[in-house]
Amino acid sequence: MKFHLYYRGNLKSNGSAREKQRLRISLHPQLSALWEREPLLDHTISLDGKKEELTKQAVLETVGKWTFCPVITPLLRLRCELDILILMPGKATGAFAGGDIDNRLKTLLDALRCPQNKNEVRDVSEPPSPLCCLMKDDSLIDAIRIECDTLLDAQNESELLFLVQVNAVKTAVTWGNVAL
Repeated sequence: MKFHLYYRGNLKSNGSAREKQRLRISLHPQLSALWEREPLLDHTISLDGKKEELTKQAVLETVGKWTFCPVITPLLRLRCELDILILMPGKATGAFAGGDIDNRLKTLLDALRCPQNKNEVRDVSEPPSPLCCLMKDDSLIDAIRIECDTLLDAQNESELLFLVQVNAVKTAVTWGNVAL
């Protein structure tokens, strides 16, 4: 299963928990749409030897008062590979106004996963419940490829456009992921 996610806006270097949660909320509509389309829409998952309908409830993660729904999760025997295109104002030199690439990537990768504890979830506007995330944990990433280029229509010096191609990779074929 391959799909793309995108984010356009400012992304702080070494983003705070609040910044990462804001980014999760902004990516939620795209990830939520995956659960409304094939192959996630209608297939089964085997839990304890029983076939059951795969629903968002099967993969929910609760952190503090928040509930998250990852697409890439060990329950579905999935890992992922990410191809990330970063468009930024000015020359694509690997560094630009407002911070360097590696720290912004860390902010992005942290926002793509479920928070690991309640300290990572700061009070922001009430998100949808469950809040869809890409993955349960960033340890489920097998490969990352990054390309930088110029954002020709940037509105300011710190605006970025991230285009993330996600390739979901099965670690084993199960009833729950055979269609993926």
